[in-house]
Amino acid sequence: MHIVIVGTGAVGTILGSRLQATGQCHITAVCRSNFEAVRHNGLKINSDHFGNSVFKPDYVASSVEDATNQDYSFDYIIVCTKALPALTNTVDLIRPLVSSNTSIMLIQNGIGIEDDCIQHFPQNPVFPAVIYIMCTQLSPGEIECSGQVRLIIGANRLKGVVDDHELRFERDQKHCERIRELFNIGGIDAVLTDQIQGYRWLKIVWNASFNPVSVVSGGCDTVEMLSQPETADLLCTIQHELWATGEAVTGQPLPLIPGTRSPEELCRATLKLPAYKPSMLHDYLNKRPMEHEVILKNPLELARKYKIHIPHVETVYALLVLLEKKNNRSNSNKDNA
Repeated sequence: MHIVIVGTGAVGTILGSRLQATGQCHITAVCRSNFEAVRHNGLKINSDHFGNSVFKPDYVASSVEDATNQDYSFDYIIVCTKALPALTNTVDLIRPLVSSNTSIMLIQNGIGIEDDCIQHFPQNPVFPAVIYIMCTQLSPGEIECSGQVRLIIGANRLKGVVDDHELRFERDQKHCERIRELFNIGGIDAVLTDQIQGYRWLKIVWNASFNPVSVVSGGCDTVEMLSQPETADLLCTIQHELWATGEAVTGQPLPLIPGTRSPEELCRATLKLPAYKPSMLHDYLNKRPMEHEVILKNPLELARKYKIHIPHVETVYALLVLLEKKNNRSNSNKDNA
């Protein structure tokens, strides 16, 4: 099976390496900033669960166009880039890789990330996934990963979006099951669900609370945020707002899994984990664009559509955008100095 990973950072590296380990997948990795390091030395992986290894993709591409310079088409495109619609259009990015037999799997944060792909590739299975992973790219050629990786995969129910929504759901779910089996063989805890949007909202409850608050609080990690009663209360309040929005949008209760059956449980479970700086904070500190459009703005717009009042989410979103603009100005001034 031919699979291309678009965005071979920390997440893309772990997923690509586990699929390659099955012995059933030929992996093409699209690497941009880390192309030279990966082409010459592969990617060193330090993992307390999978063991230490070096991942050498079967083909290392410097761009999407480079990845197409092969004599085969791709069965799966796995997109692991950050979702930054204002800067990168995922449809345009992957279009050269898509053929009639290609399935598109989006492993990105946020709500509504798959909508454009569904619209532009109506004949191709398009499905988002939810990943729970603790990993980071220490350098352009080295990845650190802690613990097991959990992946939740499922097709969208497109009732009201396409006429043959049930047939499309069944078709896409078969392609989800096919890749799920491969991830399981590769040692990843991958499960199939028919409630993928519920699980995406469940992750938004965490992402859209801890991520922005870590930035607007001045750079606090999870333990620091939760150890301060007032901040812990703020996080729970934001999560309740998002929880209510997710249930309104999906039309059903969010999935209940151990440790996340309520915002209070989610905060208690997070406090038991090692101190962790959310990805948005890393982006802010390194003056990179933050994923606030898909993590905060899209849920806000849906809340307004469904007449759900979420004032605390609105507040942290407004502050986050303001801080990013100030951050960008300071970076621009430094470049011009």
